[in-house]
Amino acid sequence: MLHYLRARSSSLLVASLLLFSALSCKKKEETVVPEDLSGSLDATFSPADGISLVSLSAQGSPNSVASGQPDATGYMKITRLEPGNYVVKFSTLSAYNAPSPRNVTITAKTNTALGTIQVDKANTSVPYTSQGTAGWTSTITATGATTTATSATTTGSINFYNGTPTSLSLTAIYQSGTTAETVQLYTPYAGVGQYTLGAVTGAGLGSYLRTAGGATTNSYSTVVSGPQGTLTVTAHDLAKRTITGTFGFNGYDNRNVRSITVTNGTFSVSY
Repeated sequence: MLHYLRARSSSLLVASLLLFSALSCKKKEETVVPEDLSGSLDATFSPADGISLVSLSAQGSPNSVASGQPDATGYMKITRLEPGNYVVKFSTLSAYNAPSPRNVTITAKTNTALGTIQVDKANTSVPYTSQGTAGWTSTITATGATTTATSATTTGSINFYNGTPTSLSLTAIYQSGTTAETVQLYTPYAGVGQYTLGAVTGAGLGSYLRTAGGATTNSYSTVVSGPQGTLTVTAHDLAKRTITGTFGFNGYDNRNVRSITVTNGTFSVSY
């Protein structure tokens, strides 16, 4: 009988320890970061039904630690986040392309706002207008006269298909008194890299126009045989929607005579 009671007591002790361990693990899994020590993240999506789920994972880890869903207006907020560095990822319905992941830093007692995020439809070409600045040096071949353009107002567009860039165009205007220089660039575009300008299959185009008092005085382009220059995209941040790069080309007149050289070209635009 005594042996039985000892065995029974041992069994009860083991069961109690296992139950305590299970409850402790469960409590640990359900631990919530205190509100006064946590941060939050919010965003608005357009269109409102473009995103089905937003998830956060610690940088360098594939595992999601928090998630949220946009409401009917496209607004989403995730609270009680432990301070740290995270990667924000987006899941979409089949009709939309997922936006690029964002790297964010969450700090205590602070809301990190991602702003409004545009969600593009799948299997469609989507153009975005761009604006920024550019600069270059132009040299007239016949006279050697040189002009340096700085902080030229730049506009343009970048096209995407299924979230992948397909073309890039820029128009930069430098005004000096009544004289204006306009450089136009266009190229098929697939991301960071160098692109040829000239009369080559698949190449882009470059042109230079000078006006005085509104009247055209010089007009040159790369539309002649062979490659005549390059446009190089050195950085493209898909999340911040910024593009920077360099360019240079030889411009020819309507008689196909080399008439101008554009060098030291730089540009920086956002879209």
